[in-house]
Amino acid sequence: MNPFDHLAKEKDEAEDELKKLISTVNSEALLSSMIAQLMFLPQGSSFGDRYGNHPAMLEILATYCIPHSGKNTEAALPASLTQHCYRLLEKILNAKMFEGFGEFDASQPETSLALQMKMHSEVVRGSAFPEQTANKIKDIQGNFDNWFESKLGLSPSRAVEIVYALISKAESVAAEHTPLCRKLANEYKTRYNTLQAKKHRTEQEQMFVDYLSSAGDKGAFILGYVTYQNDVMPSALPLDILELDLIPKVSDTEAKTFKELFCANKMNIGDIEHIQRTPFYEFSSGKVLFSEVSNSFDVIWDTFESSARQDNKFYDSRYQKKKAKWLEQRADEHLSKFFPKESVYRSLTYPDPTKDGGTTELDLAVKWGPFLIVLEAKAKQFRFESVTGHRGKLRTDIKNNVEDAYQQALRAIQYIDENDTCTFIEADSGRELSFDSDSIHRFFPISLTFHHLAGVATQLNELEKMGLFKGSHYPFSICESDLELLGKVDVSPDVFLHYISKRIGILNGDMRWQGDELDLFGAYLDSRLLLPNIIDGSEKIPDYFSFGGYSGKFDQLMAFERGEYPDRPEIGLNLPEDVGDIFEQLKSWDDSGARWTSFALLELDDNSLYQIRQVMRDLKNNIVPHNGFRRMTFQHEDTCISIVGSSSETFEDLKQNMKMRGMVEKYRRKLPRSIVFGVLSNGNSKVFDSAEYIEFDWFEDSEIQKLVDAEPAAIPSVLPKVNEACFCGSGKKYKKCCRNKVDEARKKHSYFH
Repeated sequence: MNPFDHLAKEKDEAEDELKKLISTVNSEALLSSMIAQLMFLPQGSSFGDRYGNHPAMLEILATYCIPHSGKNTEAALPASLTQHCYRLLEKILNAKMFEGFGEFDASQPETSLALQMKMHSEVVRGSAFPEQTANKIKDIQGNFDNWFESKLGLSPSRAVEIVYALISKAESVAAEHTPLCRKLANEYKTRYNTLQAKKHRTEQEQMFVDYLSSAGDKGAFILGYVTYQNDVMPSALPLDILELDLIPKVSDTEAKTFKELFCANKMNIGDIEHIQRTPFYEFSSGKVLFSEVSNSFDVIWDTFESSARQDNKFYDSRYQKKKAKWLEQRADEHLSKFFPKESVYRSLTYPDPTKDGGTTELDLAVKWGPFLIVLEAKAKQFRFESVTGHRGKLRTDIKNNVEDAYQQALRAIQYIDENDTCTFIEADSGRELSFDSDSIHRFFPISLTFHHLAGVATQLNELEKMGLFKGSHYPFSICESDLELLGKVDVSPDVFLHYISKRIGILNGDMRWQGDELDLFGAYLDSRLLLPNIIDGSEKIPDYFSFGGYSGKFDQLMAFERGEYPDRPEIGLNLPEDVGDIFEQLKSWDDSGARWTSFALLELDDNSLYQIRQVMRDLKNNIVPHNGFRRMTFQHEDTCISIVGSSSETFEDLKQNMKMRGMVEKYRRKLPRSIVFGVLSNGNSKVFDSAEYIEFDWFEDSEIQKLVDAEPAAIPSVLPKVNEACFCGSGKKYKKCCRNKVDEARKKHSYFH
């Protein structure tokens, strides 16, 4: 039995009830009032939209209301009816989200992803923030305004102007009526509280109190609010496009074309397969309404692009070239927010490793110390059918946008792997990016897409069954609008690179990590996506993580930039107290070693970072009681961390000791990585005085083995007293165990102190 069958039954019942309800009322008034209630919510409203369902609910309502436009124009619209309508819409949407679930074959994992995308498409509206998509329309399609206007009677730039004018007019209507609406809502609240205290009530008063018995004075406030909306908004809110405050005024031709392209009305509603593809609603009066802004700009973009595709010559020779060039330029701008401008290279040519004597291209590269980003940008289409989970089209669109870009990035990496010295040349400027291949220790392949991929970019590992990404190797895939938002956060290059590393890494792990880009990035800033920072050590490690709610900070950030939010939200990397000082000092040194060390430290959990900072502070503030060095070493997963301190040795001696300490501790534990910090307690203000990062595969070395054999397993920063238990864990007293070994090591090698 399908566990979701009951939802289908509830949906059918709710739809039947909603149809009957709409047939008895003024459907245009109902749609107007519900849009007003759900778009312009009062603070404390019970109609909270925690999960972002309201746009999809209003689309469902529009589907049933529009066929009845112009009917029952004199029918009343009581508040209880619109509140009941809301509950019916919730039931219908909830069932639609789970349509198809429980019916798929568990042996076909790609079906699961397709259903997830279908569920996503039922609720989520808008691929980016409205201004981001509007800017794309103006920057790219706006270059061809004359061409589009001659073809359609309306230009892309003018369509954007009309939408913004509609938004402005709707907001002014809301601003005008909000005080009056609140006044009536507060009167209802006061009336309820007064009647509650009244001992003897009339029959009508008792009915009022009984109706609100479970909701209390908050429900009374909402009742007053809804009553006002029902009375006023059906006449105040529908907007006349011809009367919008634009210069020049919207022409008859522009208004007619806008409605034909973007509006659902009584005449065309029967032909509309997906109501979200017609985001404006035309009433019998010719006035229009809208229920969501971001999706409106998506539809405008798609509509004009579809028109451009009908002229192959125009699309290939002019339109698509402009689109691809714009995407490269934006990638350059966004990466320059993370890295120094001189580190970012664009439109590069280099020898093609797959063709003798040939050359090929790389869209962007960033060299930052021992790290290299190779980025390919794709401005291919991502069709609506793919967004809704059509597996065949989804596979094609992901291949064209992500996998092809990844293969091109891998070609650049192949060129580097096969040559000792590599040179890439910027096509426009002639600027060269040259380096020795062995200077690059970590590659970061990025596939940048023009379109948001409906959450697929963070789940590329789910596509292997579709024949994509064979071998379980993946790029960091991100869309332009999300990369722009990440660039608005003040994070250093090492943090950005480490996030990319974690994003790629979780695709290869056994655990499943769920979340869109902004949620994952927000979770990274909070925890660096490290398990010890996410769950308590005593908890069982789950096999599935889902992140949500982190993107709210970006909602606030964009609202702040629009002037709608009073303060810029704080968005940044969360680190233990004072640990940021370590990263700031490494940042000030700004050499390859410091960059490597900073990147490696980000992989340590908060407890380890805090421990390192505490040892540094202790060594800096306390004089080492003997000539030589004191050290502290511990291991975190596949990395050993050593901190060496001295009060009397020179900086050069410190560096020599650090190098040897890092090699010895790495060898002893048979680890691939070692981090060493050096601290001189000589009164300077530095957090530490030097740092080393060592990384290479472990191999046997007889000389280092001799050094390991000649010293204790590890000498702690504070040695035990002679009669205390030895630090090695043998159970013997220190004087009977490792004391002689420590003393002998000090005599032979200063770097063991």
